[in-house]
Amino acid sequence: MARGNQQDNYTNFYVKLVGLKKGSKECFFEFKQKKGDKYEVVDKQQTFEGLLETIKVKEIEHEGKKKPVLEIILRDDIAAERYFLNMGMSNISRQLISCLHSAESLNHLSFWTKMGDNGFPILVTKANNSSDKLQWGLDMKELSAKYVTEHKVGDDIIRVYKELDNYLLTQILPGVISKIVQQPKASIMTVKDSVPAEVVKPNVYEASEEEGDDDLPF
Repeated sequence: MARGNQQDNYTNFYVKLVGLKKGSKECFFEFKQKKGDKYEVVDKQQTFEGLLETIKVKEIEHEGKKKPVLEIILRDDIAAERYFLNMGMSNISRQLISCLHSAESLNHLSFWTKMGDNGFPILVTKANNSSDKLQWGLDMKELSAKYVTEHKVGDDIIRVYKELDNYLLTQILPGVISKIVQQPKASIMTVKDSVPAEVVKPNVYEASEEEGDDDLPF
């Protein structure tokens, strides 16, 4: 992969999942590097992986509104690269939190994405070099019924996820973070193809048409 910004001799890449909005023809992870005040695209991939360093929540301001952003930091000690995956709160990131909640421990993550037949992206997550994808650890339908509110604007039904996101980020995510098992630097990662040959009825949420990460700073 192209070289990015440096941190403790590791190359930093700022990553986001592209293709969340309705009508997108493809989805992929976009890798950027920071040059001055700008971020430039250096690579696009459908899969990446690394040792898990940390998971945290950041807050950004967009059009005068503050929004939470999930940040997952992975590290590849062989390539000496670090990946900062940033995701706004969408059905994809909610599904991801649910999947991570199901793991007993977390030291390595691999991600794979493709556009589903219904026109919405699929995200598959695996942990700790397992060949099995993580399943939902939460009943998202039940949680949505409890925390998601709806109101009508004209002919449209607007869903408000603020309470659900607050529950996931304050009640569930701390437990996920506590499962992280830090690996010493220079650990030898198991090299394997993380792209599954076939995905059959994956446990994923569809991204809704109003969702996307265009408001991220990179």
